[in-house]
Amino acid sequence: MTRVLASCVACSLALCSKGSFEVRQVNNEHSGKIIKELAARLPKGSIQFGAGLPASIKCAVKELVRLTPEKQTVEELSYQLIVVLDMNRYLDYKGVRDRRQRDLIKRLKTAFTLDQQWPIYINGESDLYSAITARQSSVEDPVVYKLAGVIAHERVHAQGESSEVKAIEEEIRILEIFVVQSLVELEWLTTRKAKLAQLVKGQLPDEPLRVNKSKPSRL
Repeated sequence: MTRVLASCVACSLALCSKGSFEVRQVNNEHSGKIIKELAARLPKGSIQFGAGLPASIKCAVKELVRLTPEKQTVEELSYQLIVVLDMNRYLDYKGVRDRRQRDLIKRLKTAFTLDQQWPIYINGESDLYSAITARQSSVEDPVVYKLAGVIAHERVHAQGESSEVKAIEEEIRILEIFVVQSLVELEWLTTRKAKLAQLVKGQLPDEPLRVNKSKPSRL
């Protein structure tokens, strides 16, 4: 009986591992298709991806992977990130016409996903990303760890979760580790916890920012 149970457990683990691998493969293919599309449609230099990601982004990804139980390598997660340097051209291409929504995305979103799917888009015009490039942030810079928290947040959405509460809870979990290690200021964590409280109380909608887009235009 013990041998039978052990065999069943081994088979279950193998199936789960195979299933997780297949899901990752589908996600990688989806991200690859989008990257290829954007690279073809947007002006050269509008996006960064893969090996072309800034060193600070790669550091943030490495720190996040180190702290999460996900069976996702640094290379896999990096492959599913796109830095959008020209947000106006990107939003034009995606058909986002509403001026208020465009301003919200550009000013308030450090990163985002579309329809809770990979890839994760990093706003190259956001304050956090601008701080990284202006200071040429190294692995010791708090901005790198804040960005790791942002990527953790959006990874929850990219995996199909629409709840903003669950996404920010994961971001806070990562940030708490960094605060204990004196890598991120306590004030930054406190601000994120304050937003979580607003979400829980229903003062903010428990969903990611919706991007109302029309059919992509041909640039």
